[in-house]
Amino acid sequence: MPEITTLLWTGGWDSTFRLLQLLLVEKRSVQPIYVIDSTRSSTLRELESMDLISKMVRQRLSPGVTLYPKNIFLRSDFLDNHELKERFDFLKRQTRIGSQYYWLALIAENQKWDSVELSLERFQCPSVLQKLIFKDIEGERPTLNNSWEAELFKYWSFPLITTTKTQMKQIAKDHDFYDILLKRWFCFNPVKGKCCGTCKPCELAMEEGATEGVEFIHPTEMVVRKLGARTRNKLNRMFS
Repeated sequence: MPEITTLLWTGGWDSTFRLLQLLLVEKRSVQPIYVIDSTRSSTLRELESMDLISKMVRQRLSPGVTLYPKNIFLRSDFLDNHELKERFDFLKRQTRIGSQYYWLALIAENQKWDSVELSLERFQCPSVLQKLIFKDIEGERPTLNNSWEAELFKYWSFPLITTTKTQMKQIAKDHDFYDILLKRWFCFNPVKGKCCGTCKPCELAMEEGATEGVEFIHPTEMVVRKLGARTRNKLNRMFS
């Protein structure tokens, strides 16, 4: 029986690539985990993309390889943890870090997860966060360092930490699953089914040339949305 890998799957480029690589290249069965964040407007779009990807990949699986139904968790079901929050806040004071890394740790601690795959990619220039939590981040075998704050990530393994999006694209083409990979979704704030172009995942996708297969709102609308966001942030700082 093929080995079963537990993977945190968001429907985005990196975790979808890893899902397809596990199933179609490494011939390993996968148990996906998906966490619903009710505050994000992209949830339905992500689930639709994941359903389509699941249907497509199941048609290409080798005998004995299984894509299991998603194990779904609701972010709001998990209570705050003071120690995890302290670690997250420490990192947040050092650099930009998504709030998902805190609430994912909450769930992982509650569920006693260990070595669940988290699809952090390699950047051409490592991020500040990566430098803070990894040893030898630019080497061939980066590992979490022994710092107190890095323990926020102790629940995960990082199979893509040495792989860039460009390399993922080439691997997907070499193994004939690029068409499935293009069905991924990454935008946090879709506008009438189009990518907003202003959220962090959109910005990263545009920076790394990983936008094929999706449609963005008009550039003028992107500018207006960015100006609106900056104005709201400024007002929030003034009155907070």
